[in-house]
Amino acid sequence: MSSLFTNEQYWTVRITNAAITMLSLVGEIYMISSYYSSKPRQRTLPMKLVHVLVISNLVYSLCNALSYVDGGETFCFIEGFFQTSSYIFSLLWIQVILLLVYKQIMNFRSRIHGYFNALVLFATFLSCIPGIIVTIVYLMNGGMYFGVDSFSFCTIFPSDAYYILQALPTIVLTIMAWILAALIVYYIRQEVGVSEDGREYKAILRYPFVLFICQFPLFLDSLVSKLNDGKPLFFFVLLHIIAVRSAGWMNAIVYRRKSPSMKTERIESKTSECSIFDRKSILGQHLIAVADLDIVQQYHTNMNQTL
Repeated sequence: MSSLFTNEQYWTVRITNAAITMLSLVGEIYMISSYYSSKPRQRTLPMKLVHVLVISNLVYSLCNALSYVDGGETFCFIEGFFQTSSYIFSLLWIQVILLLVYKQIMNFRSRIHGYFNALVLFATFLSCIPGIIVTIVYLMNGGMYFGVDSFSFCTIFPSDAYYILQALPTIVLTIMAWILAALIVYYIRQEVGVSEDGREYKAILRYPFVLFICQFPLFLDSLVSKLNDGKPLFFFVLLHIIAVRSAGWMNAIVYRRKSPSMKTERIESKTSECSIFDRKSILGQHLIAVADLDIVQQYHTNMNQTL
């Protein structure tokens, strides 16, 4: 334990981290089980996007849980690698969600599933770059490594490497998410005749909103630490731990979806590429109407062929 914090502060962080991590694990397992309990044709693209995000958060939560296992230097290195990679992946995937949401709004007939897996692989590769850099430098000269911090969490050392490889990407990607969300809302207002009650905009803004709640305390903690000659203050450290570890259970609350009923099953299968928004909104009704029109046209075509 570092001399920067007292024994009481150390255990406050450890116990708080354990409680919130367990809560997040419950939320993530609930989200994953809900996803696989639905039929494959009922799994819309928005559900798949959120499902990938939840899996990434699950890996992050599992790494936090493993911090209570004393497995030695190699174990810490593996834990730190996957924790850092899953953390960066979640930030990257928020950008993917926002971009695909915009693409669906502007051209809801576009087939996104064709390159969905490629996006997952590309985001995975980018998110592993910080861990790969640390691994290469460690094997070459030992200048960087994954080690145990003041609260027994495995992270990137030295601190300068941490700021460059993890803290800085976090700041940049969070700011990018808010800029993307603002631009998307602006272009929707200009180009699509959506309702003015805000349902569509809330559907878009909830992604960077949750990201902001979970990441802003990290910004404060890093800023205060830098301004205080590299010495973090306990209050901001605790706030940072609570916020970042809360992503799992917040996903379960914000992104939860009820299983579609039998009455709407045929619509779900036809609108799996475009069901982003609330069905009560004008745009949502338009998309469903298009799907229903396709069904009717297909029915008449089949009847004519039969006759």
